[in-house]
Amino acid sequence: MLKKGSVVENPVLGLRAVITQTDVETDGRGYAVGWFIKPHRGLDPKHIHMLWDETYEVVAGMSHYQINGVPGVAQAGETVHIPPKTPHINPWNAGDQELQMRQTILFADSNPERVQTLLGAFATLHGLARDGKVGKNGAPNLLQFAVIFRTLLVYGNYFADMPVAAQSALFTLLASLGRRAGYQAIYPRYLEP
Repeated sequence: MLKKGSVVENPVLGLRAVITQTDVETDGRGYAVGWFIKPHRGLDPKHIHMLWDETYEVVAGMSHYQINGVPGVAQAGETVHIPPKTPHINPWNAGDQELQMRQTILFADSNPERVQTLLGAFATLHGLARDGKVGKNGAPNLLQFAVIFRTLLVYGNYFADMPVAAQSALFTLLASLGRRAGYQAIYPRYLEP
């Protein structure tokens, strides 16, 4: 189980994350992570969160981001807010200095299991990177990715440029094949501090 103070690193993507709040500190409503991103790293695909509110507070450095197709820049002391159901690309480091920011995820309701599942999937993706089980883009093989991503779909996380119904059908099928091949959405070894 991830808890406050847990550190998750991803050498492939040049990221380090420190968990600053979990379901325990947020009464089951979300989590917060301190991000440390190396220069010119951290770009995610465009996606949508249907169920949660997301905020990034830039502590040091400069980030680029995109909300509803509109690019933006945020510097130290500025905040990027991403409401639910908004297509976006999370802030990434386009500068020459380390980017430090605090990400806060909040749901409208309390669900500690959901929070731990999302943190577990996040830790698993980064743990696979530490173990050399991802490509240069930081993604594992298709079946492993499908098993993890299917877990995120359940909680309303989607790619922005593909119909939700198509994603649901595709990743349900691929995740079923992945689970039969022995892949898991969350590996307990990646949840240890």
